[in-house]
Amino acid sequence: MHKGCLLLALVSMLCTGSCEQKATAAINVYEMSPDGYEVFLYTEKGDLELEEEYMDAILELRVSNPDKLSELTLRKMDEEKQSSSPTSVSHYPTLVIEKDGQTIATMSGDKTKEDIYSLLRKTLSYN
Repeated sequence: MHKGCLLLALVSMLCTGSCEQKATAAINVYEMSPDGYEVFLYTEKGDLELEEEYMDAILELRVSNPDKLSELTLRKMDEEKQSSSPTSVSHYPTLVIEKDGQTIATMSGDKTKEDIYSLLRKTLSYN
């Protein structure tokens, strides 16, 4: 009798645990608008190690071109809002560079600061 009740309690606990609504992860969106371009960096909140290389490259570009680069702003959005935005991102971090509303370059995942910096300089034409 006790085994049957224990089994029933275990099954009901597993069912209710798997039916819980998944918490929506927060997404950080860093934005810059240099010389007619739009630069977006999408990161997951709390994934600072992967984000660091991207931020270092962006900040290095900003420091070396202060007259051409706008301020970097940060806004937060949840995954549901991000998945409905025009630029849908499935891996984090992701760098997206747009010009005239068109995506002209992207980079995502675990990359070196040098690779990210090179893409930014080449795409934004900062030699």
